[in-house]
Amino acid sequence: MKKIEEGHQLVNISKAISRLLRIIAVFLIVACQSSETTKLVEEPTESSTRKFTKVRLEQVDSIMIDVIGNLEVYDYDAETGLFLAGDIARERMIYMGGGGPKFNELGHMVIDRNGEIVEQFNRSDKGPEGFGGKAADNFFLGGKSIGVLNAKGLHQYGLDGTFLKKYKGLNILDASVGVTFGGFIAGDDAGMLAMALPKWNNEEDSVNEVPKPLRFYNLKRFETGYEPVTDFTVKKYGYPDHHVFAPDSKFANGLSPKVSLNDITDELQVLYTEIPYLDIYDMSTGDLMKRMDLKPDHFRDLVEMGEVKGGTLGYEQLAWINKGGRFANSTYLLLIQLGEYTLTMYSTGLPSEELSRLINSPEKIGKNEEWPSTRRKHYKFYYQLFKDGEKVVPDFQLPVFDPQEGQAEFTQYNKTRGVLIGGDGLDKLYVYVPNDGDEERDYELIRVYKLQLTQE
Repeated sequence: MKKIEEGHQLVNISKAISRLLRIIAVFLIVACQSSETTKLVEEPTESSTRKFTKVRLEQVDSIMIDVIGNLEVYDYDAETGLFLAGDIARERMIYMGGGGPKFNELGHMVIDRNGEIVEQFNRSDKGPEGFGGKAADNFFLGGKSIGVLNAKGLHQYGLDGTFLKKYKGLNILDASVGVTFGGFIAGDDAGMLAMALPKWNNEEDSVNEVPKPLRFYNLKRFETGYEPVTDFTVKKYGYPDHHVFAPDSKFANGLSPKVSLNDITDELQVLYTEIPYLDIYDMSTGDLMKRMDLKPDHFRDLVEMGEVKGGTLGYEQLAWINKGGRFANSTYLLLIQLGEYTLTMYSTGLPSEELSRLINSPEKIGKNEEWPSTRRKHYKFYYQLFKDGEKVVPDFQLPVFDPQEGQAEFTQYNKTRGVLIGGDGLDKLYVYVPNDGDEERDYELIRVYKLQLTQE
């Protein structure tokens, strides 16, 4: 296998230039217009230089990792060129014994772009410096440490596993069961942390009010890690003003907003899965800079949850979800950075007639004879590519990542075949390919793709 070349050497210079340009831009805006006339919501503009119409995907390399296990790749840091991976059990998941997958045997691993495991440690114990074995998210806190978040708090470790600090109040204990695994928390080297959970039930945010899921913290203000988090909350934001987030709504939401940190601009991007808006924040201050309307070409209007015949009394809507209700709506499922570019992905949702047949069928999705043709025809994934507020190409598909009949992802509304991790630019998109019965190997594999924009 070819080895990955060393990454960009001028990232810090690029970041400094980018920040300088942002300061100049802010100065010009203030000088030319008052705050009353400044629009918060911006529409993506088209490139004024070239009109790209299509995206061609090409595999250019592979990264072979000499390990076997129940591996997942959690995060990628473009500045250091390091991947964070491991086999950590997921928070709030119930695991049955027997011949199922095993967890916490590999622990956490830090892997470079050559596939070399540069650090490996296991802190899954229940001791004072362990995180207890389960995690809701594993992520890089900047380029120098690792965060492990669960119901017991945020645990911070060095890249080599050295215990640094535990922030007890930063946890998912008060979050709703709708919290998704991974992709809802980000931190930088300056100690700023952003967390986006679906619901908070505490003294500040009553369960009868619209909660504030997005919060910014300054970790460097903590001395012991056991202080009240409210003392170190820099900013907090509620849900966007949209009917899907109303307290009495019957939409199948409750999923964690997705976050992504642009290391070049030090901007945090937040994507609420149910609506096509991208909020952009200054990571250093937590200030909301702008909201961009993503204008997806194939986004279906949201459908309220229904009921399923034969569902347990009081749990009809849960039965609706379990029978395939989440296939009803278009949902944003991916938000990652490719250098200066932002890549999103959303699903199309099923038409009402096909959804009704799916929901009311006595068989599960995997046993439903109509499901393969229904999915191939109606349920698709579309990608969007943005740079500097511009939508650089019309929404496009990447069929190579579409799950096929017989693969585990084929009956899941939110899974592609391969996990898109992030990248260094359009020429380096990293995709982790699972090592399972469909593609069994004696090593783990990350494929490297190039996104080529064309005018065809």
